Amino acid sequence: MRCEMQPGPPPVKQCEMVQTATAQGQANPIAQIAIGRATKTEPYRVVIQLPINIWIPAGVHFVYDQKVQGITAAFKRCVPVGCFADFDLTDDLLKKLRALTVQGKYEFKDAAQRVVAVPISFSGFGQAYDALLKE
Repeated sequence: MRCEMQPGPPPVKQCEMVQTATAQGQANPIAQIAIGRATKTEPYRVVIQLPINIWIPAGVHFVYDQKVQGITAAFKRCVPVGCFADFDLTDDLLKKLRALTVQGKYEFKDAAQRVVAVPISFSGFGQAYDALLKE
């Protein structure tokens, strides 16, 4: 979990759950997935950040369980640090993620249209989400 103070008035503490993926031998992350919300009145969203050398029309596919279809999210914007896609964290999805014991992944196509899969761990998801709710 990470929290940052957003400038105000008044300043607001904004927290999110984050998991970062790095390539072997590289210090900088290649991808990141976060769960958070812009304000306390908005619903929680899952935001996936990927590098800029992606095939945008394919979107990103979030696979949390091999037995279900998963969720495909369209890219909303690209900036110099990466491209971003997001989707709502529904109550149904939250319930499923809390119960997971297997590893998931998110997949996208790079600029050459090769499929790239980034693993994601759900270990500790429930505890992190509970901590997020307290902020």
